[in-house]
Amino acid sequence: MSRVRRDLALILPGGFVVLSALLLFRPGVAPEAVRPYIHVCAVVVLLLGVLLGWHHRRSAVVFGFVLLSVSGAALWWLARHELAAGAAGRAVIGVLAVLLPLNLAAYSALPELAVTTTRALVRLLPILAQLAAGGVIVRVGAPALTEWLDRRWLDGHWADWTAVPQLGVAAFAGAMLFVAFRYLSQRDPIAVGFLWALSAAFLALHGIARGWDPVAFIATGGWILVGSLLEATCRWATHDRVTELPERDALNKLLHRLSSPHFLALVRVDHFARIRSVFGREVSDQVLRMVAAQLQRTPGEMVFRYGKDEFAVLFEGMSAAQAVPHLEHVRRMVASYGFVVRGPGRRRSEPAAAARPAGPRVVLNVTVSIGAAQRESHRVRPRHVIRAAHEALRLAIEGGRNQVIA
Repeated sequence: MSRVRRDLALILPGGFVVLSALLLFRPGVAPEAVRPYIHVCAVVVLLLGVLLGWHHRRSAVVFGFVLLSVSGAALWWLARHELAAGAAGRAVIGVLAVLLPLNLAAYSALPELAVTTTRALVRLLPILAQLAAGGVIVRVGAPALTEWLDRRWLDGHWADWTAVPQLGVAAFAGAMLFVAFRYLSQRDPIAVGFLWALSAAFLALHGIARGWDPVAFIATGGWILVGSLLEATCRWATHDRVTELPERDALNKLLHRLSSPHFLALVRVDHFARIRSVFGREVSDQVLRMVAAQLQRTPGEMVFRYGKDEFAVLFEGMSAAQAVPHLEHVRRMVASYGFVVRGPGRRRSEPAAAARPAGPRVVLNVTVSIGAAQRESHRVRPRHVIRAAHEALRLAIEGGRNQVIA
């Protein structure tokens, strides 16, 4: 995926869906007879989202739908009983305006777990605790809390554009910036879903004082999350989750379509099994991401995840004399990188320069062996080119590793 397309995915289609909801669900636009169907649609999408998240083992999506469901039910109750302008309604809206964005941002950043595991179910406890606290606040009343939530930190007519408390506006803005930054650093479609679900949730809180149907906007956020989950599922069906590169099947299909001469290289991380056994899976995944980032820095080549510790690099329309210098440059860059073992908090994206951590550190000298072969004519079958590249890779490994054989 190109960088422009990845950045555009931050806006489309989620932004278009939210804008459409803003135009369609305002009072007087959609017929009143449609409202019951919107509420039924909201229930369907929230249940569908929970089931899809559970099926695909996306605990963040499941908890996101739980939060949207609880918030939608609370706002529906306020709208139905016309309590939004009262003390209880202001308290509920103020609490939701602060807690909902912070919870959505926090749950979107948690590591994915199967929903039925004990660790995943423990994550439900904060939601239950907040529900209990919110119920107590509404039941007994908390004028001091309501006054604090309604406090105007900034004065001026320009601050009167929304009835959402200013503290809640700040919470939504901070949560959206956090989720947008996570997408730009990790390129996870689920993060985009959470970003626009936050936008839809804000519109639900913003519009309840203006007579808008909050359930419609909560349902909009749910549909966006479902779409992002399906997009992520389709993407990971053809792309490797660790490196975000296309996998072997994509390479095989491309090789059968290519008729022009091209050059194929197979890259293997040296001693990868030892790295994984000594340092664990998280560090070995970091090594793979580092090597993938180095391979992608060469313009004009296509990089694929070919196996557990292997990559494939395809140079379309290039000869061995043109491609080998690029491979030699990548091999030297990987060998001189000085991979620092930083633990599970290491960023997924490749930094421009390795930061110097404080205290003792472990530096791995990662190297790669590269075997390559050229397809000069369309009469040569792709499997013969792959076999020749494998043979060259075997010679590179047996010859001492950390070298290119073509």
